[in-house]
Amino acid sequence: MNSRSSFGVGLFITFFALTAGVSDRCTSSSGNPGRCVHSDACPRFKQMLDDPYISRQQYNTLLAASKACVRETELCCVLSDILPSVQLTTIATTTTTTTTITSTTTHCLQDQLTGGGAHSIAYADETSFGAFIAISGHFGHGTKRCVGSLITAEYVLTAAHCVRNAANISVFVNANNISSSQKGQYKGDVAATGVREIILHERYTISKRGYDIALLRLSTPIRVDLRGSPRPICIPSGEQHDEIATVGHTLSSFGWGLNADGVISNRKQWVTLERISLDRCRTCLGYALPGVNITLNQLFICTASITGHDVFSGYSGAPLMYRRNGTWFMVGIVSFGIGATANEFPTVSTNVQQHVGWILQQISQRIPRDKRA
Repeated sequence: MNSRSSFGVGLFITFFALTAGVSDRCTSSSGNPGRCVHSDACPRFKQMLDDPYISRQQYNTLLAASKACVRETELCCVLSDILPSVQLTTIATTTTTTTTITSTTTHCLQDQLTGGGAHSIAYADETSFGAFIAISGHFGHGTKRCVGSLITAEYVLTAAHCVRNAANISVFVNANNISSSQKGQYKGDVAATGVREIILHERYTISKRGYDIALLRLSTPIRVDLRGSPRPICIPSGEQHDEIATVGHTLSSFGWGLNADGVISNRKQWVTLERISLDRCRTCLGYALPGVNITLNQLFICTASITGHDVFSGYSGAPLMYRRNGTWFMVGIVSFGIGATANEFPTVSTNVQQHVGWILQQISQRIPRDKRA
């Protein structure tokens, strides 16, 4: 979605010295505590500066990080993003407590499923798990569109509010381009699959907005074992997020919704977002959504636009995710926000890792007894 600007790395070498070192405390643009460090000590910034070209978004990010520090050769890096070797010698002196995940192995929720061979399937290194969902029902808006993610050969994960009153659902797994007719029917560059069962979280309510998660059990399982076929996205099995998915870091999403100009897209579009704190999210949204306790509710993940584009209307149910070692990991499901294109407001997603038990229970109890371990 975002074209690269003409700002080159050479411009930033003029601004920043690429030597190791650490100094004063600072506050990042996301409102999180950090330290002013040279870029070599902060992998996120070092990666930006190592690219032959940088985008305008990266330029603005680096500029904000530079302004937060007194020395112009240093950048404000979130504590959890500073290299461990630097943290060990410097961060121990601060009063701020940080949690660092030291494990380099992330286990997927799907590995805990028995039967059906789920544990033997490779996880997605491309976004073949992405699903365009066309929904018709009794909600008074004709056919609407949402997004889902293939998590096993038989199940797609999406938002409960998308499918709660659906009469008919068509799922286009691994679609890139879709089109609609005057009758509101959708066609895609892949064949549609029907839905055998809609499984809503039993605690989902529209007013409170929590537990906005649902499973679609496909009428025909996807052949995920064939060469070039779709692959499920990994859902980390623990309730604690991987360090690179925590506040202050960037997450990705995609969908077939509105862009910042209010134009609907029939081609899969990418969005890059920054995860922000629940406190900051409440400050921005709390007055408009008084019935939603965002600050104290770990069921939510909040993100802010850093490119002008966001997960606007039509992106509901889309995965909030990150990539590590070539594999995609899903941590959120796009749930709600304010306005169709009002990107000055944060967007709220369902925290998928808080629902690992529910997902496992729903799928496991539907596995035939003769296939259970």
